[in-house]
Amino acid sequence: MHTAFPGVLTIAEESTAFPKVTHPVEEDGLGFDFKWNMGWMNDSIRYMQTDPFFRKGVHNNLTFSLTYAFSENFILPLSHDEVVHGKCSLINKMPGDYEQKFDNLRAYIAYMYAHPGKKLLFMGCELAQFDEWSEEKTVGWDLLRFDKHRQFKDFSRELFQFYRDNPAMWELDGGWDGFDWLSCDNAEQNIISFLRRDKKGNEVIVICNFSSVTREDYRIGVPRRGRYDEIFSTDAVRFGGKGTENTRIYTKQTPMHGRSCCVSLTLPAFSTIFLYKKASAPKASATVEKKGTARTASKRVKAESGGKKTEKAEKAEKTVKASAKGKTATKKAAASAAEGAVKKRRTKKDKEA
Repeated sequence: MHTAFPGVLTIAEESTAFPKVTHPVEEDGLGFDFKWNMGWMNDSIRYMQTDPFFRKGVHNNLTFSLTYAFSENFILPLSHDEVVHGKCSLINKMPGDYEQKFDNLRAYIAYMYAHPGKKLLFMGCELAQFDEWSEEKTVGWDLLRFDKHRQFKDFSRELFQFYRDNPAMWELDGGWDGFDWLSCDNAEQNIISFLRRDKKGNEVIVICNFSSVTREDYRIGVPRRGRYDEIFSTDAVRFGGKGTENTRIYTKQTPMHGRSCCVSLTLPAFSTIFLYKKASAPKASATVEKKGTARTASKRVKAESGGKKTEKAEKAEKTVKASAKGKTATKKAAASAAEGAVKKRRTKKDKEA
C-alpha cells in the first residue's frame, strides 16, 4: 500500500487485543500506521459518565490504558460511534448541572490531549453540542450564540494550538521516554498527575482533578527543583471557568510521590491544568590547567597559524607563558613562606630547650 501510494495512512478501527496491528510486516505485524485505542475510549467515557462521588470506585478506568499504551501506534478516538444511536453527545454524557457538564468536558478533553496517542475528535464535539450527530443536518453552529458554547469553542481552539506548539505533548508519544506518572493512585480524591517530555528535556506537568471539590495546597512530587509556570488551565474565565490560577510556583524541599521535592497547587473542581518546566541548561565543563599548558597552547597556536608564528600568535603564546610563570612564582613564594615558618618554630623550640 505504501509503495503504491506514498504518503497514505492506514488506520485500523479494531477493538480486539490482536497483537502487532501497527508493527511492520517484516516483524510479523499487519503493517497499519495506526490503530484506534477502543479500550481507552470505553474506559475513559465510563469513568466520566460516573457521578464524581462514585468515581473513586472506577479509578482504574482512568489509568489502566497506560499498561498497554505503547504496544501499538494508537489513536485516541472520540468518533461518530460515541455520539449516535441514543448514546448521547459528549456534553450530555457528563454528570452534573449545566455548568458542571461544561467543566467536566473541558477537563476530559484536556486529559485526552495530554494522554499518549494521536487524537480523533468528531465534528460538533468542539462546540459541545447537546444533540447527537445526524447525517441529515449540519453541525450546530447556531449554538455559538450562547456564551458557554462559544467559550467551549475558544477552549478547543486554544487547546489544539497548545498541543501543536508544545512538542512534549507528542514528540515522544511511542514510549516511556515521553511519559512518566507522578501520582496515579489517588482514587479517593479523583486526582491523577503525570508529565510529558520532549527530546530536549522540556516537561509539561499534567494535573487532573475530576472531583467536585477545589483542592487547596495540594502537593505533587516533581522530578526537578526550581520554578514551574502554569501555562494552561481549563478553569480559565475565557473558557467559562472560575478563573483559579497558580502563580509563582516554586518547589518545596519536601519529598512527595517518590520525588525529592514537590509543588503546592490549588486545583479547581473539574479541571485539568498544565505546568511547564524548561529543560536544564547543560553545565559547562571546567578547564583544568596542568603542567605543560604553555607548551600545549603554543603548539595549538602554531597549528592554527599554519606552523608560522604570526604577531597575534606570538602575543597569545607570551600571555600563556607569563600566566604559567606567574603561577609557578606564586607556588614557590608560598613554599618558601611555609619553610620559613617551620624554621622559626624549630629555633624557638631549641631556645626553650
